[in-house]
Amino acid sequence: MELRSYDASGLSSEHALVSRFLLVLVGLAAVGVHTLLFALDVTLGSPRRIVYPYSPVAVLRFISVCKAMGLVIPLMAGVWLVGSGREGGSCGNVAALALGARKRFLGGVLFGVGYAGLVIWTLVGNPVGWAEHQFNMVSPSQDGAFLIEARSIDSVGAYLRAYPELARRDSDRLRGLRVLSNTPGISLLAYSVRMLNDWLPGFFDRMERGVLGDEADVDDPNREIAEGACMVAALTALWGMSIVFAYGLARLWWTPMTAVVVAVACVFTPSSVIFSPGKDPAQLFTTLGMLYFWFRGCRGADPASALGARKGAWACAAAGAASVVGAMVGLVHVWIAGIGLVATVWSMGLSWERQRTLLVRCVSPAVVGAVIVAVFAYLLWGWSIPATVVATARRYLEVQHDVLISPFHHNLMGGGIFVLLLGPAFWMLSVMGVVRRSRDEAGRLGRCVVVVTGAVMLCTYVFAQNAEVARLWVVFIPLLVWGAALLALSPGTESPRRRAVLTAVLACQLVGTMSQWSMMDARGTEDRVLSGRYFDD
Repeated sequence: MELRSYDASGLSSEHALVSRFLLVLVGLAAVGVHTLLFALDVTLGSPRRIVYPYSPVAVLRFISVCKAMGLVIPLMAGVWLVGSGREGGSCGNVAALALGARKRFLGGVLFGVGYAGLVIWTLVGNPVGWAEHQFNMVSPSQDGAFLIEARSIDSVGAYLRAYPELARRDSDRLRGLRVLSNTPGISLLAYSVRMLNDWLPGFFDRMERGVLGDEADVDDPNREIAEGACMVAALTALWGMSIVFAYGLARLWWTPMTAVVVAVACVFTPSSVIFSPGKDPAQLFTTLGMLYFWFRGCRGADPASALGARKGAWACAAAGAASVVGAMVGLVHVWIAGIGLVATVWSMGLSWERQRTLLVRCVSPAVVGAVIVAVFAYLLWGWSIPATVVATARRYLEVQHDVLISPFHHNLMGGGIFVLLLGPAFWMLSVMGVVRRSRDEAGRLGRCVVVVTGAVMLCTYVFAQNAEVARLWVVFIPLLVWGAALLALSPGTESPRRRAVLTAVLACQLVGTMSQWSMMDARGTEDRVLSGRYFDD
């Protein structure tokens, strides 16, 4: 049987062709490997360090996935309409233009409804329900550590000023490393969640009744349940909204349909869905926001760009400010900012004129934006952000015990699990990029982004807890996917053949991600909830 094929560039038939059928097989290979490991009950992780268990209710999770397919259909239809709606825009008559605009609007609505539904599904689709989320929000080794920390905050200013000293606390007293390994941003988010009831009297009572229903005790409400539910909702919302910045970043290079597919591939990945709600997926909001402003500013700094130098400078200043705010959420933002800067410089080559333009119009405004935020924080709270970053980084290195263990192959398991949870879209785009062999400016940038990101990941793998990179590296996945997309997809108008390929990539990403979610209980909470042993060994 003859296999239909697609053009890797989407623009010219002169490029090499790859079978769409084979491309789908490549995308779903990781899902197939994961399914095989699940069927054979092969342990994911190192028993000496950390294990990511399979779900004891995988069948119920799979049923939940089947039900959620009702949300995938309108999302896919919306993306297709966004792409096909541009056909009318190329025609000269008013009726065709109006039809294209209506298609794009309807497509945007369908996509928004489908995507919002999937984000909510990740929150409520677990068969164990809110019991699992609630356990995570009270566990000191999970994100509940931030809520526990928030209950000790009496004054935000005093807490921030004392944070360099607080970072030296004994990890045994805190019963975990979650707080000590991070800057205070998520603890402040948890504090804001706790203050909701003061700002909106009675809010926690309504939240508890919404979570527990008839089991809620009206006379003696449980504040911890309401706080946990609000924190879960906040973390999920931040992760879900990160697609706005992912789309904005992709839109700098591609037309709407391509940008939507790349954005979904950056945000809705097996790793982010499995570990959501949580701090690490929520960080996609700040990391993608920082990257969006930086690259929008860099493109605006180009004299030939329609954005103009002034708008580019403002965007870079926003990127600098976002990098400081992000660093207060997690130190990984420093790495992400470094990747963006190095990849940009490298992709521009040895041209002194371009490097000087980058320094004057991009780097300088970014530094000014970062300094403004740091000075503002010092004037408002007397808080030294640089001292906080240095103290947290030092403490993080101190608490990383036994980074390398024996036997040696146990050190490779964390990376293997991360590769397993990258998502089908990355592999499909990577194959397309290899076939296309891009030599244009976007391709050079994509190649630089992938190489620099890989180098940073290798560095953090050697000097940090490599067993947990499946969770810790969630924020690196958008860089890898976006870099691969720059190599695979040239900027330009979508052809029907290219739309078909993008549809296949999106379908594989959604179905593959949800399938892998159905097999995992990565935090090991389902077994605890079902057995009722919770914190007992």
